[in-house]
This record gives sequence, structure tokens and C-alpha cells, in this order.
Amino acid sequence: MHPWVEVPVFLWNAGCTIALAVVWWPVAAWWAIVPVCAVVLVAAAWQHGRVGSVVCAVFLPLAVHISRAQVLPRVRAELANGALPGPVLARAAVGLALPCLVLLGGLLLAGALIEFVLTHRALLRLGKCSVAPAVRDGGQLCMKLISRRDAGREEARSRVGPSYTDEPLRDAIREAVRCAFPFFVSVPHGSLHIADLCLRFFPADAPVFVILDELAPWEKDWAHKHLAARAVLQAGRHLWYHQVMDTILDALDRPFALCDADCFVVDPGHFDTIRALDPETSFQGFYCRYNERLKLNVLETFFLAFNTPVINALRRKYGEGCSTAYWHELSDQVKNRLVTLGISAENLPHPGHRYFDTCKVLMMLGTADGMQCKALGDYPTRAEPYPDLLHVGGTGRVHTTRQYWTMRGAYLWQKVLAMHPDRALRECYQSVFTMVPTVEEVLADPECREKVGPGFFRVVDEFIEKAPSKWG
Repeated sequence: MHPWVEVPVFLWNAGCTIALAVVWWPVAAWWAIVPVCAVVLVAAAWQHGRVGSVVCAVFLPLAVHISRAQVLPRVRAELANGALPGPVLARAAVGLALPCLVLLGGLLLAGALIEFVLTHRALLRLGKCSVAPAVRDGGQLCMKLISRRDAGREEARSRVGPSYTDEPLRDAIREAVRCAFPFFVSVPHGSLHIADLCLRFFPADAPVFVILDELAPWEKDWAHKHLAARAVLQAGRHLWYHQVMDTILDALDRPFALCDADCFVVDPGHFDTIRALDPETSFQGFYCRYNERLKLNVLETFFLAFNTPVINALRRKYGEGCSTAYWHELSDQVKNRLVTLGISAENLPHPGHRYFDTCKVLMMLGTADGMQCKALGDYPTRAEPYPDLLHVGGTGRVHTTRQYWTMRGAYLWQKVLAMHPDRALRECYQSVFTMVPTVEEVLADPECREKVGPGFFRVVDEFIEKAPSKWG
């Protein structure tokens, strides 16, 4: 859970709201707004500029003040003079809404300035950082993260059809990619240091392309200057991972591989292995779960090769893409084909899942049509990682949610950041992402210790000890 919605912060907001409402209720003078707003802004700054705290603590009390001092007396007077209740209440609602909307805009601006003051010192060290983008980003930070949290909960259960393509990214890929088998790495907000380390494990002759997913302006500048890639491409909007896949599939007519930013391919031989695609193979990758009931390999997307011509033929034939899906959302044609593999609403590729995860519908359709989903190794998805191919996961959401998967991601996030050679990047991320759990918090979390196990921390620590050599 994000700190803005944690219980202590919620109690702080609720306490401020109640206290200010009690203070403001008997007051009918507008001059009282100024000192109380100042107190709330100071308190918000003490909470590291949490814009939501400002809005929650000031907005409701001011509405109470306006209704007490201006709106309610006017309503009572008009009703006493025999006016119709409907028009009176409508005018009262407008009279209450307009000042509150003006205040809301002011509060968001004040919150943006707080965010700017708290982070601008670190941002300046990175070079091209102007006041306008920083203020804009700060003002959007609260609503963006809250909407990300809510959208993220729904996204895993929603359908995004195969026809969706991010056209700016698609056109950029078509223009930039000229090689026979490209590699792609998608970099989410707050993950530059992890992506930087990931890319340093790619061979010098590997054609790797980076896709930036809604990064801040200063992050984009840093990525273009420092990330070791053939090209750094920019999505036109925020994309979920399956939308990145669909966009690449729409852009290319040749096979490619997609690697998570927090997947480190330590053994360089794996790059040659994953490029060796058979014509009858739709997907191939190292991470795999074997479904005992279906007797099928179910590949994971952490480091995955796509046979684009074969997959695009499946997309056209069945009208499906890489998105997640519930069984009831599938067409009758798709259901009837999957039933031949023993798949049903009660027997899905991932045991324990109530839906098809990313790419799983296409993988199963390809298998039903005689194509192979080829497992290149028996690498675990959630158990102890292997030293030659280390995938951690959860690093892209360490600043928005707290669960054991993102807690182990936070462990790597903090460890890699601490040893990254760019001091300015370290200080900036430490200033902006204060909500990411520390190494000590991760190790003290009982659920994380129980589900992840000590072997994970041991392998990650050994990996981190060797990683500095990659920066030379």
C-alpha cells in the first residue's frame, strides 16, 4: 500500500480534518483561513510534501466554513421568505462549489511547490531541470500515483484488445530497428539504476533497444545520456506491459526478445540460446512453470522470445492479443480451441489464478494449433534465483504498493541504488522515492522472510558484490 493511503497517514488526515472543522465551525471571518492554511502546509511539508494531506486537511474544513458563514444563512433566509427549495438549493450548491474549486487548484499548486522545494536540490545535480517541469510533475504526483494504484488493481482483471497500439512508439520502433533479432527492455519510472545494470550484462554486439514508460523529463535526459542501447524510444503514454508487447508485434515482422529491467542475464550464452528460434515455436524462454494437470509448459515473460510472424498469425486468426483475460471474456471460438487442451474456467494455465496472465491466451492458442512454447531451462519463478539468470521482479512498483513480491523488489532496488556510481542519480531517487522500503524494513518483514526465504537474499547479495565490476 502506498504511504499516502497507509493507516498512520489516513489517521493524520482524519485528525486534522476533524480538528480544523471544530475550530472553523464557529468562525465566520475569512481572515482565519490564512493562519490555519499555513499550519497545514507546514505539517504537510513535515510529512515530506504529501499533497493528499494538504487537500484532505484543508478542503473539507473550508467547505464547512463557507457553508457555515455564507451559504447556510442565505438558504435559511430565502426559505423563510417562501422561495422554492429546488432553486435555492441549486444556487447554494453553486455558491459552495465555486470557492472550493478555486481553493483546490491553489492547494494543488501549493503541494507542487512543496514537492519542488524538497526535490529540486537533487534534481539540479542532474543537469537539465527547469522549474516548470518540476512544478508540473509535483502537482501531478499525488493523483498519478493514486490513479496508478487503483488502475493497477483493475488492470490485472481487465481486457485490453489486441488492436491497441501506441502509434508513436510503433513508428519509432519501425524507424529505429533494422536488425534481424532485436532485444527490448522496458524501463518504468524510478528504475533507471536497475535498467542501467541490466543493460551492462548485454553483449556489446547485442542490438538492444530501450522503451521508456512515462518517465519524468529529467529521467528521460539521463536515459538518453547514460543507458547503453542502440536507441532509447519513448512511449506516447503510459503502457502496461502487454500493451508494450502488442505495440512491438504491430511494429515488426521479425522475431525479437523482451527482457524485464530487473532480469539480469549473467551468462552471455543465454543471449545466443534465446535467439535460436525454430519455425514451429511461438514463444521460448528460460522461466517456466509446468502445469501437471494440463501437461503443458507455461512460460513467464521475464526473458521471453517472440516468433513475430507466428504470433501475429494467431492474433489475426483469433482476435486476441497479449493482454490478461478472464475465461468468460474469451470468444466462443477461442474457448472451443482451448478446451481441446483441457483448459476451462476451472482449469487455467496458472494453477491458483482466476484469469489468464500476460500472453497466456496466445501461448495456449499456439499450442492448440501445433506450435511449441519452448522452455529453455527449468528456472523458478518465485523460488531462489539462479546465479546465471537473476530475475527479482516487483521493482517497477516498489514505490506504489507493499506486498511480499514488491518487498523483495525493494531489496534489490535499494541495494543497486546504494552502489550505483552516479551520485546525482542516487541522491535524486533517495529524495523522490522516500516511500520505498529500506533494506532493514524488508528484512524485518515476516511475510517477506517466510515467502521469499533466506536463499533469495543470499543470491542477491552475492550478485551485488560482483556487480560493481560492470561499471568499470
